[in-house]
Amino acid sequence: MYPDWPRSKADLARKKIEFLEYAGEGRHAHVFKVRIRRQIYALKLFRFVEDQEWVKCVESIDDYDREPLSAFYDYAEPFNCECRAYGRLQEAGHEDLALRCFGYVLLDEAHERIVLSQFPDIDFNGSSDDNRYDLYRKRFRGRDGRQLGIMRLDPGTRQMVSGKFTDFSRAITVPYFLTTPELNPHMTPAMREELELEAFQLARTEYIEFDLMMSDWNSEHGEKKGFIDLSAFTKEEKENRLALTRPRQLRNVAARNRFCTRVDPRRYN
Repeated sequence: MYPDWPRSKADLARKKIEFLEYAGEGRHAHVFKVRIRRQIYALKLFRFVEDQEWVKCVESIDDYDREPLSAFYDYAEPFNCECRAYGRLQEAGHEDLALRCFGYVLLDEAHERIVLSQFPDIDFNGSSDDNRYDLYRKRFRGRDGRQLGIMRLDPGTRQMVSGKFTDFSRAITVPYFLTTPELNPHMTPAMREELELEAFQLARTEYIEFDLMMSDWNSEHGEKKGFIDLSAFTKEEKENRLALTRPRQLRNVAARNRFCTRVDPRRYN
């Protein structure tokens, strides 16, 4: 598990995995059709990004300052985001909302060689900048209504299969440093304010992306499969959405952005 090595061989894949087909890729992972003990599965093989692409939103943190960055890793790295989201669905008794996840494995070197030999063109770098990804690997070496407390689901028809979510690699699952900044004791009051503003921004974006997903569906499939009359925002909220994001001046108080989010992301249970 990059950037950490597994603690023991027990953490590695202990069953033979037969790679049958390459199904596709996204920024954070490759997907394969595999066979394990005569059963067919979709195997999502994560690739890791460099920390500049995490959601942390504190520009003043030095890229080489390990202590505050390490506090972000367990929450913001795409693999951890997906694990946390599935874990929250399981503990809340709502696993029916997503395609079933049977568990996570770490590929051992033998399986990694098989993947690279069968599919030599795949790239394990999930970052948009190859050079920065190499720097990231050198800096981190080894160990040193309700949304159920999950946000940043990245709504879109591209990730819906049989009406269920399939991709949680961008998910934020509370507690999270955006909604609970005290998780990172290195944050200054100004940094905490940045995090709070970003939390509301992301919560608002969820609803906008959901409405765009409905619009895309109706545009592409409505005439053949029926139009879906469903919206996250009311008509009035849609009309005022842009106005609500503009800074407002109240007497001598500094202007602050205001967001129509329908929820307070800091108050998830």
